[in-house]
Amino acid sequence: MDVQRGDTGKYYCEIVSNSVKAVQMHAIEVQYAPRIFASPSGFIELPVGALLEIICETEGVPQPAVTWTHNNETVIDYLVGNRQSHIVEIKSRNMSGTIECIANNGVGQPATDGVELSVLFAPEMRSSQKVIYSKAGARVALQCLVESAPLAKIRWLHDGRVISPTRYIHQDVEIPSNSSTLRYYSDMKHVLVIKNVRESDMGMYECRAENTIGVRSSYMELTFRPMPCTFKISPDMQSPTSHLLVWQTERSIYTTSFTLYGLHPASIYQVVVLARNHYGWSDSSKILRFATGGEVEFPNYSTEADTYDSNNSNNNDDGINGFSNTNDGGRVYGSDNDDDDINENSLNEITDNSLGAQKSEEFKFHRTVVIYTSATSAMINNNSNNNYLFNLLISYVIINVMLFKYYC
Repeated sequence: MDVQRGDTGKYYCEIVSNSVKAVQMHAIEVQYAPRIFASPSGFIELPVGALLEIICETEGVPQPAVTWTHNNETVIDYLVGNRQSHIVEIKSRNMSGTIECIANNGVGQPATDGVELSVLFAPEMRSSQKVIYSKAGARVALQCLVESAPLAKIRWLHDGRVISPTRYIHQDVEIPSNSSTLRYYSDMKHVLVIKNVRESDMGMYECRAENTIGVRSSYMELTFRPMPCTFKISPDMQSPTSHLLVWQTERSIYTTSFTLYGLHPASIYQVVVLARNHYGWSDSSKILRFATGGEVEFPNYSTEADTYDSNNSNNNDDGINGFSNTNDGGRVYGSDNDDDDINENSLNEITDNSLGAQKSEEFKFHRTVVIYTSATSAMINNNSNNNYLFNLLISYVIINVMLFKYYC
C-alpha cells in the first residue's frame, strides 16, 4: 500500500453477528520529512546598524526541531514549534554570509531555508605610503586601497582641488581574494600616476571614496624633501671619549660619517639626525642609542641599524669638512620600538634645544645629540646629479648637545 500524508487518521473495524456488534479502532500517523519556509529569503542587502528579522515556518511529522546557523556556525539550537523568529543585529561588515534555519525531525533529510546577507558599509581606506619622496622629472604612482560595499566612486584631489585628468593617469584594479570563501565587498587598488613630476605637483593628495553609505578619505604627501636618514653601525673600534656615527639617506645612495668628540666615558647617548635640501627638512631618523667605553649599566636594547661596511659603501663625503673615521671600540645599541620615532612635537622640542631626558635608575649619564645635515652649499661632482636636489653632502653640521646627569 502506498501510504500518503492524507492517510493519517483513525480507522475502525466493525463485526456484526447475530445482532452483536463489535468495533475495533486503529489510529495511523503517517510520518514525513520536514519542510521549512523562511521570510525573507534569498539575497538581501542591509547596512551596518540595521536589524533583520527572519521568520521560519515548519511542517512535518513528528514536529520538527529548528536550529539557526550563521555561516555554518550554530547560534540557536533546538527550538520546537511550527513558527520561529530570529532577530539579527548587524554590528559589523563581517556578518555578511548565510543565515539559515534548519528543521529536523529524524525522518528523511533536514530541511533548510534562509537568507544570504550582504552587509553594506562606508569605504574603508588604507594607503601604502603616507609620504612619497620624489624628484623633478620622475614618474610617481600614488596608491590607495579601498574596501567598500557597494562599490565606491573615487576622486583624487591635490591641495583640496579635484585633479584634472590632463597630466594624470587613473588606474583601478580589483585585488584578488586570497580566500576560497565568497567575498561580499569590493577590494580595489586605485593608482594615480604622474608621469613627469614638477614642483607644482608637490603637496597633499587626497584619495576620496564615496558610496551610498558614506564618504572616507586617505591622505598622502608628495615631497621633494630628503628621505629620513638611517643609521648604520660602524664595526670600527670606538674610544671612551669619541664615537663615529654613520648614516645613509635616499635609500642608501648617500653615506655620511661624523665623529663626536669630548664624550664622557661610561655614558649612554642617544642621537637623531635630520637632513635638509632646497625643499626643507626631512623627518627625523629613529633614535640611535650608544654607550661609550667604561663600566655602565644599560638596558638590553636590540640593535636596529645594519653593520656599516666602509669598503662597500658609496660614501660621497669621506674625509671632507673635517669628518674623520676612528678605529677604537665601543658599543652601539638601537631600538626598534615604535616609541623611538620622533613625532612632530618631539621634533620641535629637539630643534628648540629643550629635549628632556627621562630619569632612569639604569642611566648614570644620559646625553642627547641632535645632528642637522644641510646641502645648501654643496653639490656632488657628478653630472647626472647636478640637478638632483637630494644631495646630502654635508656643508655644515650643527651639533646641539644637551647634558642631563642623573645619579643612581
